[in-house]
Amino acid sequence: MIRTATYDDTKFKIAPIEPTEEMIQQGCMTQARDEHATYEDWWNTHSSGVSRIIRDLIAKDYRALIKAAPEYKESE
Repeated sequence: MIRTATYDDTKFKIAPIEPTEEMIQQGCMTQARDEHATYEDWWNTHSSGVSRIIRDLIAKDYRALIKAAPEYKESE
């Protein structure tokens, strides 16, 4: 059985259940408020412990957002 879904792409985007490395890095960069040109620069300005905590919090927030997303419903 093939399942298809239609969705309004102005409101929704298909997203992975777990955040990707690129997503986490982009989340870290948004916390920097344009103070760093690259993720590596961002990482090097923090202690590794602080960087890991921030990365873990971003991943945790992402998982909470996915969990709160509406469930898929078959179109009628």
